[in-house]
Amino acid sequence: ALAAAIVSFINTLDPELIVIGGGVAQAGDELLVPLRKRVAAMEWRPAGNGVPIVSAQLGEMGGATGAAQAALSVRPEKPKAIF
Repeated sequence: ALAAAIVSFINTLDPELIVIGGGVAQAGDELLVPLRKRVAAMEWRPAGNGVPIVSAQLGEMGGATGAAQAALSVRPEKPKAIF
């Protein structure tokens, strides 16, 4: 089911890379090797090149790290005078 969902995503949006993150990424090659094979069998490749599938470098904390970085980069505007 995961391979079919990824192939649908690839065929619809044409990404350059698929990153598997969160707790699922901890499975490493036990997940990625068979997943890559299933995706390769189903993926539409008009140019002959498949989309790479990799584990997130930050592992299961990637989402939290990105959210924290985004929150810290937002600077609230000064309140505007009402009158």
